[in-house]
Amino acid sequence: MYVLEFGGVEMPEHLIDYIDYEAYGRDVRINESGHFAPGGYVFDNGSRFIEHYSGREDIPDEHKVFSMPKLNIREQMAAYKEIYGCGVYGIACYKGTGELYVYSSTIRDCAYGALNILDGNGRFEFHNCSLTGSSGYDQYEPTPYSELAFYECVFGANETSYYMFREDIYTEDCVWSENYEYPEYGYEDWAVFDPDSMESAAVDEAFLSETFWAGHAMVNPESGETVMIPYQEPDGTYVHVSLELNAGGASYFETASEHSDGTWTCDDNYIIRITLEDGRNYYASAYTMGGEGYA
Repeated sequence: MYVLEFGGVEMPEHLIDYIDYEAYGRDVRINESGHFAPGGYVFDNGSRFIEHYSGREDIPDEHKVFSMPKLNIREQMAAYKEIYGCGVYGIACYKGTGELYVYSSTIRDCAYGALNILDGNGRFEFHNCSLTGSSGYDQYEPTPYSELAFYECVFGANETSYYMFREDIYTEDCVWSENYEYPEYGYEDWAVFDPDSMESAAVDEAFLSETFWAGHAMVNPESGETVMIPYQEPDGTYVHVSLELNAGGASYFETASEHSDGTWTCDDNYIIRITLEDGRNYYASAYTMGGEGYA
């Protein structure tokens, strides 16, 4: 106890239990201008305060625990590496998206492709990135308002086939795969659109689940003219349509003018109903074309 260890008072052992320790401690605190704190007692013992440093600049290097490097924003971004375990597309950008800058990232093993950029409005840059291992092919639709550029990037076989020979993108110091296809970009197996050979197909939810459908052609209801999708309107707008049917009834629908999550069902008459978030419905039917593939 304080009165016995530090009080400097000789106290007979048989009187210890009769001391008013609370009163003694109160007087000591008053005399020393001390303070009882949780777990202890603090007072000014008269020692001199020694200031070791007055700011960050005075801290010796051996005492610094952490120091941030002086990098500009692009160098800081390049210091981070993110690996995408991709699904359908690694990065998907839709109408109005732009000013996307990706640094030192690996976009790999996508079910369709590394990038899906439609109706962009701005610049898309990839620096020191790796785009490899996709099972399908990327999809990039240039517009008068978008630019796609790759700097010091590494491309896999399918990615090389899609980008290496394009004249509407910019590449600098990139590494291309030696295994590529030219000039079909991997779409040589697509069927030629022939409405006269289309026949209704019997499909169900099990068949449609986890599938992705992209518009291939459309018929102008006024003129009867068939045009291939995507195509460019006179005002520069690219017309396209796509539909993603996921397991559990979730869907994603996109055209040049709208995109929305939603739900989907398929009835006994093979009619597919897509319900958007705002409650509107779209309907679709499956067909074979020339006895090959589905439309």
